[in-house]
Amino acid sequence: MKPSGKFLIGIFALLLAGACALLWRGYQDAARRKSRAIAVEAERGWREAKERAEAQTQAAILLNTLEPYQKEIEHHFALERQRQFKGPMGTYLHYFNKLKYSGSSLRDRLPFMPRLPQAVAPPKEWDLSNFTQACSSVASEQHLDARSKALANHLLVAADGENFPVALLTEPTEAVAKLD
Repeated sequence: MKPSGKFLIGIFALLLAGACALLWRGYQDAARRKSRAIAVEAERGWREAKERAEAQTQAAILLNTLEPYQKEIEHHFALERQRQFKGPMGTYLHYFNKLKYSGSSLRDRLPFMPRLPQAVAPPKEWDLSNFTQACSSVASEQHLDARSKALANHLLVAADGENFPVALLTEPTEAVAKLD
């Protein structure tokens, strides 16, 4: 028995519909994979930008923490460098450093220079590990304070987006952000 033309057209239509469905599903899967790859790439870029911004913030905090002690730190390392030399070069570096850093130590060592009423005795030797730890702890506390303030601001913006009364939430949110 020979199949009729309508039967063959029906089978061809079913095969064509199935092929179209498979092609459509493949297209959707490819689009999903592509959008997923785009989303992953966007998230990676966002994460890198966030890490870069955090690194710049931490570096700025650390530099701002160390800035008041810049002259003393330079003086310390100049003295350490000077100790490596003996003879005329050591003498030259001794007097050069004494003149260059006169604001930090020369006033306390010369008897005829006017002194401040509460002169603080500089340490005989710098304990760099304690100094570094103190600077790091101050910088981390400043960074955590800034992060908690940013979190409070982010929560207020999110509350505003959800149509909560921001005027009522601002003061309690800032009070909680200031708690340790």
